[in-house]
Order: sequence, then structure tokens, then C-alpha cells
Amino acid sequence: MAISAKEFLKTAALLVLCLAAVLVHRAYGASLLHSQYWSGWTLLFLVIFLSLYNVRKKLTFLPFGTASLWLQAHVLAGWFCVLLFLLHVEMRLPNGPLESAMAFIFMGVALSGLIGLWISRSFPPRLTRHGHVHLSRVRREWGNMDEDVIYEKIPEFYRKIRERAEAIVIQSAKESRSNTIPDFYVDRLDAFFSGPRSFWLHIIGSSRPLAAILSEITILEQYLNSEEKRLSRELSALVRLKCHMDFHHALQGLLKRWLFVHIPLTYVLLLFIFVHVVLVYAFSMGNP
Repeated sequence: MAISAKEFLKTAALLVLCLAAVLVHRAYGASLLHSQYWSGWTLLFLVIFLSLYNVRKKLTFLPFGTASLWLQAHVLAGWFCVLLFLLHVEMRLPNGPLESAMAFIFMGVALSGLIGLWISRSFPPRLTRHGHVHLSRVRREWGNMDEDVIYEKIPEFYRKIRERAEAIVIQSAKESRSNTIPDFYVDRLDAFFSGPRSFWLHIIGSSRPLAAILSEITILEQYLNSEEKRLSRELSALVRLKCHMDFHHALQGLLKRWLFVHIPLTYVLLLFIFVHVVLVYAFSMGNP
């Protein structure tokens, strides 16, 4: 896949900045100065800058650059922070409980940020494609369905889908005087329609939950009359719609929740850095 000119320039700028940081670090070392001081203070200011991105998102009325510009700066500064951290610890494992805890928290912030970047860029297109594929099939059996699924309204969708599925089961029992569809619903579909299912399978894009249920319904249709088959096809459409909601529940939920890890860890890291700075200067007072 071809890289755009903008992405190339951003990557080149990041590489130049990283090279400059390495050269400065070596220059400090060659001059017998404490290279940890410049890298440590630079790292502190960068972490503060990175934490301001969350403030900027909430204060949208401030005229300090667009949200897109802040996001690009946040990503580039985050990558640069990783390099500065490695230079600061001199590519070795930290010593002592405070340094070890701070390094662990920093890795948590960096990893959650990297995962969040992947989630933010890959999940929205997946949600759009999933709607195009699955809802087109649902419409054939169940009429129109809005493709814009709001996360907060998903529980309401679940309730409506379950009520419609139960109505189909009751209709089947009354019209056919057969327990085939009701028994199948109790054994296989009751738990499925009761709430979100297969969270991690939807995250990785697996279609096994949907394929398994549809396969069982196809087998069941061999024992149904024409009217029951019509009702089973409507149940299949509801199963597809429920899986579509489960997909949105999983991906939209992770889109929202990863920040509940990344942001608190960032503030904890700032607190540890502050303690670290105080201790470093407290123990270095009086030393040449």
C-alpha cells in the first residue's frame, strides 16, 4: 500500500528528531555531563504535553490548533517519548522499586497508547464494512434497518430484537401446534438473545458465532413445514442483526474503554516522575 506524502514527511521528521536526540545524548556523554538530566527533563515536558491532548479534546472552543493537528502531534511525541525513555535508562533494566514501578507504568502508557492508535484507525472502517455486509441481508427478511448504531442505544436494540424473537416463537407454537421452534429457541437462542455475546471473537473478526447458529437453523428447517420455515428465516435475520449488534458492542466498547486505561496511567506516571525528580535532586545536593 502506497504511503502518502504527508505520512512520509511525518515519518521523516520523527526519524530526524530521533537521530538528533541520539546525537545530543552521545554529546552529553562525551563531555562527561549527566545525560540523564537533559533526557529526563525533556521526557517530563513531553509527558506533560501528551497529557494536555485530553484537555484539548474537552476544551474544543480553545483556538490552539485543530483536533487533527493535536492528534498528529500526540502520536509523534508519543513515539519520541519511547526513544527518550530508552536513552534515559541507557537501554538497561531500571534499579530499585521506584524506578522499576515508573518504568512499568511508562510501558503501560506506551503500550495502551499504541493499542489505542491501532483501535482508533482500524475499528471505524471495520464497523462500516460490517454494516454494509450484514444489514443488506437482514433487510431481505426484516425490512429497513439504520446502519448508524449508537453505542448507548445498543441495549434498547437488544431488547427489541429479543421481544421480536419471542413473538416469533409464540406465533410458531400457536400456528403450527409444534414445539420444534420453541424447543430450539429455549435450548439454543434464549441465552444468545439475552445480552452481548462473543466479545473477543468479534474483536478479532471471527464469524464463528454467527455461522454456528445459522448452520443449526438450516439443519432445523429440514423438519419444518412451509410456514415454520418462513418464521425460521425471520429468526435467522434476527440472529444476523443480533450478531451485528454484538459486533458494535465489542468494537465501540473497546473504542471507548481503552482511554480508561491510557489516561489514568498517564497521570500516575506524572506523579511518579514528580517524586523521581524530587528524590534525584534531594540526593544529589552537595554532590559535585
